[in-house]
Amino acid sequence: MAAKKKATNPGAPPQKVFEGEDLGEALMTDVSLRGARLEDVDLTNAFLHDASLAGIEIDDADARGARFHNVAFEDASFDDVSFRGATFQNAAFESATFEDVDLHGATLRNANLAGAHLIDVDLRNVVIEDAAIEGLTIDGFRIDELIAAAKQAPKAKQPPAGDRPSTKGAKKPRG
Repeated sequence: MAAKKKATNPGAPPQKVFEGEDLGEALMTDVSLRGARLEDVDLTNAFLHDASLAGIEIDDADARGARFHNVAFEDASFDDVSFRGATFQNAAFESATFEDVDLHGATLRNANLAGAHLIDVDLRNVVIEDAAIEGLTIDGFRIDELIAAAKQAPKAKQPPAGDRPSTKGAKKPRG
């Protein structure tokens, strides 16, 4: 795996850059890629376990079907990444930014999404269970505030059973 180092700003430590790497179906455990940059990387069906990816930048990557267990993504940046059908178990995304990301069919269990920002993210059929969402924003809307407001909104009242229109004995229209 070729890694280039590049300084992002003067005085900052060098940044590992992985570009065009094929890590599909890779098994990575006890890995630290803190502050690294992955661009045009294939992570399809990869498995990362006990990994520290805090501050990582991932651009234009394919991670469909990947599995991430006990992975720290704090302050990470994801841009134009497909996590379609991926599984995240015990993942920390505090203050992470997702932009133009495909999470269609992904599963996030016991995930910390506090302070994360999702912009133009495909969330169709996403399963999120036991997640911390304080400060999570989706396209500028704070999700914790929307949930709190929904819980306080008055419930629509159903008319008593005797007041409901009856269809008993109604004739079906003939065509």
